[in-house]
Amino acid sequence: MPDALDLPSAGSLRIGTRIANARGVHGTLGCFALSLEDRRPLLLTSEHVLFGAGGRESEPVWLADSDPKKCAGRTRHGRRALLRHGDREIHVDCATADLDAKQAVARGFTPERAGDRPNAGDIVHRLGTEGAVTQGNVLATNHSERVVIEGRAFEVRGQLLVRTRDAARPFSEPGDSGAALRNTDGAVVGLLWGTSANGDALACPIAPVLWVLHVELARMTESA
Repeated sequence: MPDALDLPSAGSLRIGTRIANARGVHGTLGCFALSLEDRRPLLLTSEHVLFGAGGRESEPVWLADSDPKKCAGRTRHGRRALLRHGDREIHVDCATADLDAKQAVARGFTPERAGDRPNAGDIVHRLGTEGAVTQGNVLATNHSERVVIEGRAFEVRGQLLVRTRDAARPFSEPGDSGAALRNTDGAVVGLLWGTSANGDALACPIAPVLWVLHVELARMTESA
């Protein structure tokens, strides 16, 4: 697996780039998606990134590292809850934002298949700024523990637990919430949102994320 990938972007908006909501909460753009209702192109990340600190629908989402400040989109819908999907109870922390029209100009989006749920021991990775790749191993695929989020204790279940393959570098750090978890083929299998008590990364599987948000993953293509 390469140390960095040359990824498509919408304008200066790139998968793995830092974003911030209108209240100053920072996170990562995980991937692009298409609404199943109106086929609008969307940004996909964590709920607590787009709606943290009292964020509301239709507020701007900013490119955190741009100068001058650039708008990436506007908050659309989010969900942070324990829900039943299939035969499991699964915690999700996920949200979408409508892609800013200026960012989407002269671009097209095509549906992209999500990856299958990984198995314990599988190698996965996340993409960071400028396409940097961080690798990890899946420790568990149905992990449960009690975590504190914004001062409140939550029981999270059905999570993917990931440990870094680089002892000198954690798999995820503050600001990485919302990054897509990908398998060795590059397919999205989960959405990172937090860290376990032991310091390993926590991610919700991608299937319930897509289901609850009524979206499908999308790949950006250049328009003719």
